[in-house]
Amino acid sequence: MNNKSFRTRNNFRILIVDDEIDHAEMIKKYIETGFSFDVVQVETDPQKALQLLMNKVQYELIFIDNIMPEIQGLEIIKFLRTQEENDKHKTKIILLSGSLDHDIVEEAILYSVTDILVKPVSVDKILKKVTETLKDWEV
Repeated sequence: MNNKSFRTRNNFRILIVDDEIDHAEMIKKYIETGFSFDVVQVETDPQKALQLLMNKVQYELIFIDNIMPEIQGLEIIKFLRTQEENDKHKTKIILLSGSLDHDIVEEAILYSVTDILVKPVSVDKILKKVTETLKDWEV
């Protein structure tokens, strides 16, 4: 299947969770330059992101910063994975981090994080991760 067929998927939902609005909007812009999706949602308040997930809003891909005020990204991921425990569908998650701390990596593996990207992230890395997720989702 060629890459062009991926670019018309409109029921593929992406959530970007990062308390740094500029960084979150940059990731959204990168995704929107390479793909056409109905929903690329940005949430800068980690509590509101958690509320979305508590309300069972489903996303195929989540980019989430780990270090945020009030609640860490890994705590949100832990909650999501608990909700998905018996689900066939598992959300793909890309953890964003300022560094690759050993403890963060171990916890990310424990919660089946798809990948970890070290900030700042390039447009190429973002588009590659979205493309890989789309390929998995299409199968």
